[in-house]
Amino acid sequence: MAEEREDRALRLTLCVLVAAALCYGGAAWLREHPVPLWEKYGPWLEEHPTQAVAAVTAALYLLSRGLGQPEEGGE
Repeated sequence: MAEEREDRALRLTLCVLVAAALCYGGAAWLREHPVPLWEKYGPWLEEHPTQAVAAVTAALYLLSRGLGQPEEGGE
């Protein structure tokens, strides 16, 4: 049980770090290389960076859970 909590905490921490890098790094790159979607959603991202990182973190976490090994004991 304790190992499972540690694994989830590590997975969530890594997802937060990757999400922050994607949001802030992506925003910096897209300011110099405009894309039509950036023109539409970029201002929201720059006004709400915490919500953007949270949304990307949630997506990465769910994706990592879906791609991870199936949980044991389900049979």
